[in-house]
Amino acid sequence: YDQRYFIEGSYRRDGSSRFAKDHRWGNFWSLGGSWVISNEQFMKPVAWVDFLKLRASYGEVGNDQGAGYYAYKGLYGFNQNAGELAIVANQFAAPDLKWETTQSFDIGIDLRLWNRLDVTIDYFSKRSKDLLYNENLPQSAGSISTGDVNPYIPRNFGSVKNYGVEIALNADLIRTKDWRW
Repeated sequence: YDQRYFIEGSYRRDGSSRFAKDHRWGNFWSLGGSWVISNEQFMKPVAWVDFLKLRASYGEVGNDQGAGYYAYKGLYGFNQNAGELAIVANQFAAPDLKWETTQSFDIGIDLRLWNRLDVTIDYFSKRSKDLLYNENLPQSAGSISTGDVNPYIPRNFGSVKNYGVEIALNADLIRTKDWRW
């Protein structure tokens, strides 16, 4: 609105055959907004600030890549056991497996000062939960057809969080009619 206030959002619904019917669909959304403070009337007398923007956003995204195809089903194949034909597990069933979700939050300021110095300061927080992880099972759980690999089952296990502050500075050190460095 009026080159001062900005808002945007998104929504998506993803489906994956890697998950059972009750967990197949994931809903993911995001929302962001910003305020260009330098376009406000009260900022006009502040000549050394060319641009000032405050912004914030939050969003979620899903991941199904840690799960095997049709991970909710037990799959079997043919192999050999002591030289004889055998049916062995290719994949153990994981019917409770669901989407891994990453939640991201960001708040920041963008500045241009004296028509020469650009400053960006961001605080971010990114959390991934219900991580897709192959849990190793004991040999007594049975073998899988890929040889000497221990049997495993895909699970949602744990979470991880990453957060911090990022600062970026960019300056026009030399600026002439024909040259800018």
